[in-house]
Amino acid sequence: MGGITTARNGTKTAPATGRTLAQLRDLYRGTTALSTRALMWSVPLVGAAMLSAVPAAGNPTGGTVVGGDPAATIDSTVPNLVTVDQNQSRVVINWEDFSILSGETTQFVQDNADWIALNRVVGTGGAIAPSEILGNITALGQVWIVNPNGVAFSPDAIIDVAGLLATTADILDDDFLGTDGGDINEFSFIIPGDPNATVTNDGTITVGEVPLGGTVRENGLALLVAPGVENRGVIVANLGRVVLGGTETFTLDLMGDNLTLFAVGDAVDTVPTGLSELVSNTGSITADGGFVLMSANAAATVVGNTINMSGIVQANSVGIADGTVVLGGGPDNGVFVSGQLLASGANADESGGSITIDGDSATIANGAEVDASGTAGGGSIALNVATASLDADLNAGTGTITGTADLITVVSNAASIQDAIDIAALNATLNIGAFTFVENLIVDKPLTLDGDSATTTIVAAGGGANLLIDSDIDAGGTETVTIRDMGFSGANGAQFGIHVDGGTVLDTLVVENTRFEGHGENGFAVIGDAGTGSQLANLQLTNADFFNNGQTGASDGRGDLLLFYFNENAALSDIDISNDGATADARYGLQMRGVDDGTFASGFAAMGTVSLDNVSVAGTYRVAHIGIQGFDGVGGLSFNDVVLGGDNGATVPGPSKTGWGGSLWVSSVAQTADATIDLGNTNFAGSEQLGSTDANLDIVVSGEGAERLVTLDATDALFGGSATGGMTTAELFGVAERVFDGIDDSRSRGFVDLRADNLYVTPALPGVPADADFRSVVG
Repeated sequence: MGGITTARNGTKTAPATGRTLAQLRDLYRGTTALSTRALMWSVPLVGAAMLSAVPAAGNPTGGTVVGGDPAATIDSTVPNLVTVDQNQSRVVINWEDFSILSGETTQFVQDNADWIALNRVVGTGGAIAPSEILGNITALGQVWIVNPNGVAFSPDAIIDVAGLLATTADILDDDFLGTDGGDINEFSFIIPGDPNATVTNDGTITVGEVPLGGTVRENGLALLVAPGVENRGVIVANLGRVVLGGTETFTLDLMGDNLTLFAVGDAVDTVPTGLSELVSNTGSITADGGFVLMSANAAATVVGNTINMSGIVQANSVGIADGTVVLGGGPDNGVFVSGQLLASGANADESGGSITIDGDSATIANGAEVDASGTAGGGSIALNVATASLDADLNAGTGTITGTADLITVVSNAASIQDAIDIAALNATLNIGAFTFVENLIVDKPLTLDGDSATTTIVAAGGGANLLIDSDIDAGGTETVTIRDMGFSGANGAQFGIHVDGGTVLDTLVVENTRFEGHGENGFAVIGDAGTGSQLANLQLTNADFFNNGQTGASDGRGDLLLFYFNENAALSDIDISNDGATADARYGLQMRGVDDGTFASGFAAMGTVSLDNVSVAGTYRVAHIGIQGFDGVGGLSFNDVVLGGDNGATVPGPSKTGWGGSLWVSSVAQTADATIDLGNTNFAGSEQLGSTDANLDIVVSGEGAERLVTLDATDALFGGSATGGMTTAELFGVAERVFDGIDDSRSRGFVDLRADNLYVTPALPGVPADADFRSVVG
């Protein structure tokens, strides 16, 4: 029997030459001085054949049984038919040529699906012809074809077997037969073929065994493995397994699960001539209830995508058998998907399967379909890549979408931003195209959402929030969520633009260059817990426009910008807040409220460091342009270039509670230390549009709680366009008419400092208790 044997020392050698396997591989690759001639295999394993192509013959010819079943026979006496009669479970046949013309059939007579015939092409006359299969192959068992120059199945080819392996890599006879002491079900194809060779299919390949009483093959195995692999035809392996492998060498474990079935060996250094990728499926692969693997093993010298999936891969669920699809592009290369990846369950008892894409990058192109949904429950989709480009949806139904991508591009609204969030790694960056996206987003990890100016618009699919920041994003307290260059619209009934949930643990939230319009409750809201406040440590809101928010909500805090139960730090800069007064039901432009357990006497939390810089609030509000409520200490609050008010001519029903209605309303704020709310150069531009039953007031101070004081320093403020520092005494008294202390149950104390040595209040205004303790200096 020919072939490669094992020497006493365990080193595998070719008996005719005494050369080791390593020497043979070097010889083939031309890297030793053993031979420099035309990449010749000068060993009995391949019949001393030159690896150069010659025209293919008809049915397989020149077959010699060299291993395994010694009683196997080859019969070619019937025209257009070759019959291999196999009497043992494994046989090795060396063929001079293994090609089948159209109208011809090669059949293997085998006892069951576990029997395997290894067909090795060794050539004749010093040359090996690629195998061209234009006709039919049938077998009850498995047919393995090894040709170092490649295998091609034509459009007329029909393969109907329990299992098919077509590869350019070869295996030692002892390994295949299990006589080397290894596992009889594990096979190592460690001898590479021509690095430019391919295995292609344009025909119809059906694998599996026909169950008793059945008519459809099931549980089969189809493997096409070479440096370049293309399926342009049809492969069917219901409840079976299909592998397209772009690699020089590989191992196969027939008893292994989907994770261990196939393992790549030597990487491919260059993409074979005429191909764009190592592995391509533009045809159809069906393995319902089974497993499909497209795997590319490329060296670092190969750049770009190594897998092209523009056809159909279907591994839908069959009853309780879920399908699995894996596309492995390799650590340095990408996967391109423009076709259909299907692992869904359509029937009542079927759940979705799993779809996994591994590699350096993944592109889900426009028109692609990636579906792992299921009627009885969703499956899973995972993109384990460094970078991803999404231009189509990922559909896992009620299942999970996960990933490891650090950089994701959402090309258009044919894709989902939520999908991008789900596949993102911690601290990933998502670049989002200038489109309108209709979806409710949930951010549950630190990342950056980077839109394309305000033309990137989020419209909620229904109620709730356009974007909810939820759960323990940052238990360590060091991470950041950044949202910038985006618009948020309440057109479909969204109650919030951005809503930071009370349970959110996050160090920093940065929101830049955004617009919030038409939300029922709030454009932007941080809503903490009543007893503990917010766990968002730092808010940076910059260059934001708010318009017509809070017009249809039901809460007392409805309006444009809400920091509710908030006792942390915030920097608000370059913000424009307004409405058109059409319905005028919003209560606040900006409301800041501290922690309140319902009983003021038990104590409020102190405000953190909160700065308002270049903030404008103009429009019609039922309570105030800015409300500050429920803090025990406000020394960290500062105003700079703040403009409040501006008459828009609207008529608004007044609020129901006396003391509400100022451009600035300060309520239930205690000053436990010698600190002051410094209004800086705030411009009270006019409150005629405010709905107040008391008066059109610029400042209202009110509240509840025993012996609590708040100091407002309005030294540099402007009232009606005039600075208090330059006013006459009469003018200051006029300003005083617009500053009101509304005392609730006579339990609080408040005063306003208009100038360092001039304190003014208006005790004659209705509703001020006679025993209120006000300070006043006249003259």
